[in-house]
Amino acid sequence: MDWQDIKSAPKDVDVLVWFDHEADPYQSPDDPNKLTDYAAWAESGDYMAGSGICVAKWFPQQWESIGEYGDGYFMPGCWFAKQMDDYEYPVNPLFWQPIVPPQCTARAVKPQCPADLARMIKQADGGE
Repeated sequence: MDWQDIKSAPKDVDVLVWFDHEADPYQSPDDPNKLTDYAAWAESGDYMAGSGICVAKWFPQQWESIGEYGDGYFMPGCWFAKQMDDYEYPVNPLFWQPIVPPQCTARAVKPQCPADLARMIKQADGGE
């Protein structure tokens, strides 16, 4: 399967992504006073550094509550790399592929028992 632009990736399942931390401009091209969505998450210092391939999932915008009266702020949607059974690190994917289980072409074959197995065993034991 060929790599596809991340904009076309499904956002409801895990996908295989090719990511590159350095490819994110950090500041929004539309407004230099605003971070990109990825940079808003990576600002904490926890992110997938460098570039490579990993399994990731999209998480939509979420409300971060910081006070007892419900005040807080929205964090933008972001892709997160799968680590064991959790999604902890924001990742900046550029391309994606679906995760397709491999097709098994081999099939188990039950070995055939020789028709004269009983006679062969007797001979091996010194009989006949």
